[in-house]
Amino acid sequence: WRDFSAGSGDLAKENPKPVTVPTTELAQLVFESIDNVSHEQLISKTKGCALWGRTEQKARQLALIIACATDHRNPVIDDRAASLACLIASAITRHMVSIAADWLSSNAQESTSKRLLRVIKDQCGWITKSDLTRKSQWMNRRDRNETLESLLEAGLVEHRVNEQATRGSGLEFRAP
Repeated sequence: WRDFSAGSGDLAKENPKPVTVPTTELAQLVFESIDNVSHEQLISKTKGCALWGRTEQKARQLALIIACATDHRNPVIDDRAASLACLIASAITRHMVSIAADWLSSNAQESTSKRLLRVIKDQCGWITKSDLTRKSQWMNRRDRNETLESLLEAGLVEHRVNEQATRGSGLEFRAP
């Protein structure tokens, strides 16, 4: 297969040749530090901890992009590229863990509670009880009220009475 030539042309001119991009010792230390942070997160056994497993790999890939963008003729992954890449990779992973925490649940009650909390958070401010009822029609009244009470007790939601409300109870909710 090595000697096989498909067609009459030589495609070697068209195909790029891979290059190994070197990493400085300081950059290697930066990658080792994010690997240690990732390892600590992995063994913490908190929700979303598994997302930290590939953080160093993401950082190395980002550092490669940064190094090639900085000097495409003679790229080198230095400590500046590694630090920036680790900062970005950590921020992305923390954001993914935060999103996962809003969606992961251990049981049906927690799932329902988090779903209702997302409805309240998505409002970006106060949401009236009638709007909340409309947006959570998958729940019956009793379950909705019990879930709201649990969220209030946990401090995940706060409420107020709007005196200027023209309809409904005037109750409004928001995530602090």
